[in-house]
Amino acid sequence: MKSHFKCRAARRPRNPDRRRSSSFSFLGLESLESRELLAAGSLGINVEIGPFQSFVNWLQVPGDWTANPGQSNSIALNSSSDPTSDATLLFDYRVNQPWNGPDPNAVAPSLVGTYHLSFTGQATISQEYPGFSTPFTVQNQTYDAATNTTAADLVVPATSTSDFFGITFSNTMATAGSAADTGFSNAKLIRPGYAATSTQLYTNEFLSALQPYSVLRYLDPENTNGQPFFNGNTLVTVNASQVDQTGMPWEYLVALANQTNTDMWINIPQGATNDYVSAVAGIIKNGGTVGGVTFAGLNPNLKIYVEYSNEVWGGIPTNEYYQEAAVQNQASNTPLSTFPGNQDIYQNPDGTTSTDVNLAVGRRYLERTAQLGQIFQSVLGADPTHQRIRPVLGWQENNTSFYPAALNWFQTYFGPASASFYGMGNADYWSPTDYSSVDAVISSLQAQETSYAIPNSIDYTTIARFYGLNNVSYEGGPSISADPSTAAGQVALAASRDPRMEALVKQHYLDYFQGGGTLANYFDGPFGTLSPSNEWPIAELSQYGNPSQSPRYQGTVDLASAAPVAVNAGIPVPASVPTTFSATSDTLGTSFASPSAGSQGFWLLNAVSSGTFDLALSTLAGAGSSAARFEMFLNNQEIGGVFTQGTSSSIDLGNVAIPSGLSTLSIVILNGGSQFQPTNFAITPIVTTKSGLNDPGFESVNVGTGYSSYSYATTGSPWTFSGSSGNGSGLSGNGSGFTFGNPNAPQGSQVAFLQGKGTITQSVTGWSAGSYMLSFDAAQRGNYGTTKEDFAVLVDGSVIGTFTPTGTSYQIYTTPAFTVTAGTHTIEFLGLDSVGGDNTVFLDAVSVATTPTQATISDSGF
Repeated sequence: MKSHFKCRAARRPRNPDRRRSSSFSFLGLESLESRELLAAGSLGINVEIGPFQSFVNWLQVPGDWTANPGQSNSIALNSSSDPTSDATLLFDYRVNQPWNGPDPNAVAPSLVGTYHLSFTGQATISQEYPGFSTPFTVQNQTYDAATNTTAADLVVPATSTSDFFGITFSNTMATAGSAADTGFSNAKLIRPGYAATSTQLYTNEFLSALQPYSVLRYLDPENTNGQPFFNGNTLVTVNASQVDQTGMPWEYLVALANQTNTDMWINIPQGATNDYVSAVAGIIKNGGTVGGVTFAGLNPNLKIYVEYSNEVWGGIPTNEYYQEAAVQNQASNTPLSTFPGNQDIYQNPDGTTSTDVNLAVGRRYLERTAQLGQIFQSVLGADPTHQRIRPVLGWQENNTSFYPAALNWFQTYFGPASASFYGMGNADYWSPTDYSSVDAVISSLQAQETSYAIPNSIDYTTIARFYGLNNVSYEGGPSISADPSTAAGQVALAASRDPRMEALVKQHYLDYFQGGGTLANYFDGPFGTLSPSNEWPIAELSQYGNPSQSPRYQGTVDLASAAPVAVNAGIPVPASVPTTFSATSDTLGTSFASPSAGSQGFWLLNAVSSGTFDLALSTLAGAGSSAARFEMFLNNQEIGGVFTQGTSSSIDLGNVAIPSGLSTLSIVILNGGSQFQPTNFAITPIVTTKSGLNDPGFESVNVGTGYSSYSYATTGSPWTFSGSSGNGSGLSGNGSGFTFGNPNAPQGSQVAFLQGKGTITQSVTGWSAGSYMLSFDAAQRGNYGTTKEDFAVLVDGSVIGTFTPTGTSYQIYTTPAFTVTAGTHTIEFLGLDSVGGDNTVFLDAVSVATTPTQATISDSGF
């Protein structure tokens, strides 16, 4: 007999000697507790759905039908997925078999109880393979001639330990007048514990087992890796008419998300046409009907993570081969991409042309993922900031280097990566290096957590944050696997079941969140069969109904109830003292001691609070004579233009506004120079001074939260707001009619809005004579078309800067330096509305700072 369980391919071994470089020094370390926080428990799971694991009716999806022993007829199924002839129904849940063993300690799942069988037609029902398969007696069998319906109870005695269930249907008659051996239809097999008339889709035990998880990834239920990709030399497409034939009905998956209140992570088959994708989006929006049962669409509070295929590069070979074929312009192998027909995938950002098929495949992967997001928005509604529709990139595990070049290319042709994608990430598996004993497995897992898993997560966070994306992991967990024919295989099984796995799993994901990860998906579960080389299921079939018997499952339960954790990744950037850190290697361990042309380095920063900082780079002079040209970026925004350096010195790179929490600083070498040897970066706060500014966060007048929480020309605030609807200003709370399309306020729960040619002013006392800069957070309104509000900042009626925020996410903006005399001065935000129309911008967290030439540090008073 063969196994009916998929076996996950063994993961590639990790490199325990991977070098890290994260040296830094700074003065006056400030408390990490004030940094960005993420709640523990943002954990999903790659869900397995099957008869035993999930369904009340074991025939909810097509059964595993085979011809009766001794018969040569091939099995043909009717429209209800039941056989059109005599047949045998098999449920194979055996453990400790050649395909999942040896596992002498495996416990068979219990099949004991009373099953309620019903179908349209007639048949003689009996046990298949007597003496070997699960024994049962047929009781209470009845036939209703009026409805042509047979019903019976199959009673498996309490003494049974068999885990192979075979039911034979012989002498079948589809109708009362049919000949024998004509099959039957509408078969149901209701599992023990549920009424014969039950219409419940998923079992209570299955739903309960999914409670610790906030996201369900539907890779296997969708049969993403099992699509027929090729027909001869021609690519196979999946059309809209096949929307519920490529895997489990999408309606079932939407229903599971609704019942468990979990977000959906879906994998679109790589042969899917645009019509197929639109049809899937339509089911998620509106629901659909399967087998005469109508299912609702996805609850509007739940999110949809959209991934194209699965591990396209190398992880699943057929996925890679399909993509290679798709970028070849052969008559029998026409590319499927229409975004925009692969016209740019061989064009490099520098204007040259590539012939590298692998490079083109990676670019096409980004193109198609972006297009999937667009199609979903066309069906479910515009979502420019990915509040609900979240396209994600999961190219392949341990392939961080893929993203910078691919995303830089993408942005050349399609704009900011953050406009098309929500996140990118890894498969956050980590593996033991020693299988000599269970203790050795546990201790080496602990060591690998520190030396591999934590830095690997930080690497992905570093790249993701630079491009404005989130670090999201599509798969992961403890990767324990050994040769079944060796003693190590038994050690692997014992270690997977060891009670210490509970703490290891919990700590792994706490470390992931502390490293800046926002979502991870365990692979897989909740129930399955272990083997020496396949320990992926988080709980075993024998633990059905009580998965907490599995230490790995209990670790995720502990995680879901854990307290929030501080994000401790990145170089700490205090608010009031300088920070210096090495420029000779970056967060990813890339050497920059003597960088060459085309090199790009990334340094992850973790700012205690937002502010404006002076950035400098120290260099040494090498033995050569040529200078280098380079650019600096923070979070994909250029700092200061192109710099040229060929001597030993400190280069002032200019002022940069750094938001609180995680940011990524990057250097791009345009041309290498033999004299250019970076040594250290220095980040010096431009310290906020006490200027008498009141209510910088627009919080003193509370307008509440919710749709109606806004007011024009608000009174009672230190700020003066002007005008009325369409051409005025005022205050708005989070989630109002103004702000529900934007992220929450960066400071407090309110922002000021500036609409049309409105004004916001405040007269500020107590200025000292000197040079200052004014900083603030700003964002365009996100829920009313594409707004282009621009505005000026004035001091005493003189314009000191004009601004047009680039998006609906809040960014820090800083004016050029201006000078004032001692005394009282007026700050004004003046709407310009240069393009005309109903345009609105939001403001928050206003601050005043001295210029870098002034070193006075005093309390901000804010």
